[in-house]
Amino acid sequence: LDKAGSLELLKPYVDGRSAWTVAVAIPRGAAQAAPPTRLQLRSNLVGTSIDLPEPVRKPAALAMAAKVDVNLPMDRGDVSVQLGNLLSLRSRSTANQTGLRVQLGGGEAEAPPPHGLVVGGRVDRLDALDWVGVVSGERGKGSLPLRRVEVEARQLRLLGSNFADATLVLAPAARGTAVQVQGPGIDGSLLVPDQDGATVAGRFERLHWKMPVGSSAAK
Repeated sequence: LDKAGSLELLKPYVDGRSAWTVAVAIPRGAAQAAPPTRLQLRSNLVGTSIDLPEPVRKPAALAMAAKVDVNLPMDRGDVSVQLGNLLSLRSRSTANQTGLRVQLGGGEAEAPPPHGLVVGGRVDRLDALDWVGVVSGERGKGSLPLRRVEVEARQLRLLGSNFADATLVLAPAARGTAVQVQGPGIDGSLLVPDQDGATVAGRFERLHWKMPVGSSAAK
């Protein structure tokens, strides 16, 4: 991750050590149309933890197939990462700009945008505000600005409750991050401000909020 600057978003959330198998695929000949030299890394990630919000969370003891393919030289090549069925990503750095596309919940990520972060996919469970914090924090404001997040979740957690079969859409806004949520039990939008401690404002056409299990109504 230190060598691949396009993956700096992951650095705060990955910790530990794992054994890796490393290979270098060198194209035959020196023709200009020859494919680039490719660095290939493989691991089961035992010993490494991933502390991203659900569903991209892995304890250090859990085995998970990890594949990393990098075009060399690394600072201006393509990077492809596959972490089990949790996520895949592709990044590309050109002319001091980096584009990163993340696919959650299996499948291969498509080509990245020219610049910025795009996230998509379908997952079993997703915590909306936790992911807002990851993609719209200071790490996403500089060299890798947020472009768009659109993820379908069988169970979406928001406002202390779970909503079935909901779609979460995040996009940059003038003073923060615009959040749209749509599903059978919820339909509305929020603005999560950039400023620490500021109020989150929302407007909903439909909101079927269920009291969390174990809580009791005020008397």
